[in-house]
Amino acid sequence: MLNRIWKQIPAHNIGLALLVLCLIQMSSQSALVKAIGDTFSSSQIVFIRGAVGLLLIVPFVWRYRFAALQFSNLRLHLLRAFFGVLAMASQFFAYARLPLAEATAYSFTMPLFLTFLAVVFLKEAITKTIWVATFAGFVGVLIISQPGQIDFQLAGLVALCGAFFHAVVVVLIKKLSALEPTITLMLYFPIVAVIAFLVPALTTWTQPDLLEWIYLLLIAALGTCAQWCFIEACRRVHTPLIAPFDYTRIVFAGVIGYFFFSELPSLFEVSGMIVILASTLFITLLKGKQSKSPEPPNE
Repeated sequence: MLNRIWKQIPAHNIGLALLVLCLIQMSSQSALVKAIGDTFSSSQIVFIRGAVGLLLIVPFVWRYRFAALQFSNLRLHLLRAFFGVLAMASQFFAYARLPLAEATAYSFTMPLFLTFLAVVFLKEAITKTIWVATFAGFVGVLIISQPGQIDFQLAGLVALCGAFFHAVVVVLIKKLSALEPTITLMLYFPIVAVIAFLVPALTTWTQPDLLEWIYLLLIAALGTCAQWCFIEACRRVHTPLIAPFDYTRIVFAGVIGYFFFSELPSLFEVSGMIVILASTLFITLLKGKQSKSPEPPNE
């Protein structure tokens, strides 16, 4: 019965739900990185994230064996893994050195990069509505971050680079998701992370205590789950829709900050969150009304 109900849900709606779940997990991961960023180097966090993430997906690789290990485009896989590791390392570096709100604000330039990259490399049509929603969401981010109060520094530049790398990863995942199974897309990212950051992690290693190990394991688990949700969402959601939805991360970050870090949002932050939610809801409802062809059922 549940399987029948699942198949009746439009793939587009499933994709949006997975995307929201992914963004919640990413916000939670960012908060954990911020909590331990002063104790551990970014290299060590990235290495542990990759190593634990690899262990988590090994059972699935074993289950699907040949399907997981076969791929049709090694170059795209390596590029995706390379830019993914750069994006993660840049984001972890920024979250450890900047206030959480500031680092999050920088990361929200990703949808702007993504919107342009989707036009150039994926040849996807961007409607005026999506452009408006994307920039409206960005205005909401500006209201929250109040950029006139942000002092630009190296960590800010790294955060901007991380946002660009993240946008490149989205484009590559979109391309690969049409060619490869999800488990294959997830396999090469942690392998590259472990290889690239093994030596830097060992040279800056700080021995975690029990609570810190729990935080590090949660970062890895959340990152792995978010990766799966995002890849599956990319299979079902039109790429430009990812841009306005990504802005909702700052709402999730605000809620997490309030309950776990006692960070009470200001009037500006609440106003910005309302703008972001309104723009995302608007584009979602309008997309559904304008869709003339039925969505394929979820498989």
